[in-house]
Amino acid sequence: MSSQVDGSGSRISSDHAESRPVPKARRMGKTDVMAHFVEHFAARGLTLGRADAREFLEELHRLCVQQLNETGEFRLPRMAKFVLRQRPARAGRNPRTGEAIQVKARKAVTVRIARQLKDSLSEPVP
Repeated sequence: MSSQVDGSGSRISSDHAESRPVPKARRMGKTDVMAHFVEHFAARGLTLGRADAREFLEELHRLCVQQLNETGEFRLPRMAKFVLRQRPARAGRNPRTGEAIQVKARKAVTVRIARQLKDSLSEPVP
């Protein structure tokens, strides 16, 4: 019995690999999200071009960065809360050589998923 690594990094045996369910939809990229917005608003009789959808996503990104820098958090209502955390400097090890190294202090963004989003995952999408 041989083993493989699944998407989460866990090892699975090869006889179980074929029985894993295949996702029916592919992940959406930026272009897919923009196309979705254009189609969504067009179905409601509103005009939104691809450039408008792109500008919306870019402005959302700019607003997120601005709010994280100014307040340390950014909320997307009913979806998520982004929180800026300061990671302190710490001692670490080079995994290749085992040599002790000093890891610099840094900023990191953590995401907390909103309860409304978690709860809606068990409900059918309208």
